[in-house]
Order: sequence, then structure tokens, then C-alpha cells
Amino acid sequence: MASAKETARTGVSRRARAAAGRPELVALLARGTPREILARIVPDDPLGLRERVRNRLRERAFLLDVERVHLRALARCASRAPRYRGRPALDVWLDRRVEEAIEDVRLLCEEPPGEPSDETGRLRPDAIEHFAAALGLDAAALREGLASFHELPAGEREVFFRLVLEGGSLDEVARALKLSGGETARRARRAFEAVLTTPAVPAQDARRDGPQTPPPDLERPTR
Repeated sequence: MASAKETARTGVSRRARAAAGRPELVALLARGTPREILARIVPDDPLGLRERVRNRLRERAFLLDVERVHLRALARCASRAPRYRGRPALDVWLDRRVEEAIEDVRLLCEEPPGEPSDETGRLRPDAIEHFAAALGLDAAALREGLASFHELPAGEREVFFRLVLEGGSLDEVARALKLSGGETARRARRAFEAVLTTPAVPAQDARRDGPQTPPPDLERPTR
């Protein structure tokens, strides 16, 4: 039986894809202004965009806030829906809107979220802030490193996800990805360096501030 993690990696779930084939969902996009369409597709997420976003981010191993991408995907769907005439199939059309939303948020990933809380007016912590706190990192510095992380090859991001977010050991990840222990460690180190290293500063500032802290040593694979 497939594990929950394996099910997530298969892409958009059967439920999301089944929902995309229902004609009543196509009808939600068929009339009205973008604002009216948005009012129909936000409550209860009838298009299944949240799950689609979550699965796609995991497939591509991107460290992005699911909520921010989901909101952007809703906006993308509403703005493009008036021009949608049933082609391509809704499932394909929704996948494209999710990809656009991911790219939109990637460009903004260095910026802090601007959504105030309802009661205090303070910014709500987003996924990046929670992730930074779990690793003992400064959230602002982590945001700067994300652009470099997202430019890495997908295989290096995948190793990072499995080690850090899913808690696998170096040996387990190496076996799952059919890599040698040494190659797995090299990919992990490159990913850690991208996340932990902020953009280069001028030489005079680097001399004043001292050397950057290197990424933590990785566990050596057992033989």
C-alpha cells in the first residue's frame, strides 16, 4: 500500500482530477466578470485548487507558502476565465493557472507577507517564517536565499525536501532516489548552501563582517 507521502508525489489527487471533469465546475467560470467569478470559486474551493497547489509544490520541491500560491491561483483563474471556452480540458487549464501562480509567487518570495491579522494589525507569520524558526534561522535571510534555492536543479531540491521537511535519513533518501550516499550528500550540501547563504556583499563589507557561517556538516552515510 502506498504511503501518504507517495500518494502526494503522484501529482494532483484523483479527487481533484475528478472534480475538474465535472461540467458544473466549468460553468463556474463561464459567465460574469472576474470579480463575480472569484466570488464563486473562493468559498469551499470547488475547483480543488488548494490541493492541486499543495501537490504541485511538493512535486517541484519548491519552498513556497501554499496559502499565497493558492490565493494567486484563484486570482489567475478568475482573471482568465472570461476567455476560457472549454479548451483545453479544465484539468489542463487549472494546472496551467497553478504553474503561473507558482512563478508569480517565486518572484515575490523574498518579500514578507503583507496580510495583517484581524485583531492586532500585525503581520501573520507565513510558511517561510515557521520554517526559518524550525531551523533556527532569520526569516529575512532565508527569504534572500530562497531565490538561489529555487534555481537549483530539481534533484537537489528533492534531496533537501526529503531530508529536512520529511525527516528522512541520508541512507533512506539515497535508497529512495537510487543515488550513492556521496552524491546524495553533495546534493544536500548544495541545497543547504543555497538556503543558508545570503547574496554576496561587497568585499569591504565582507571583511568587516567576517566570514559567513558554513552550512552544518551532513551525516555521513553508513556502509
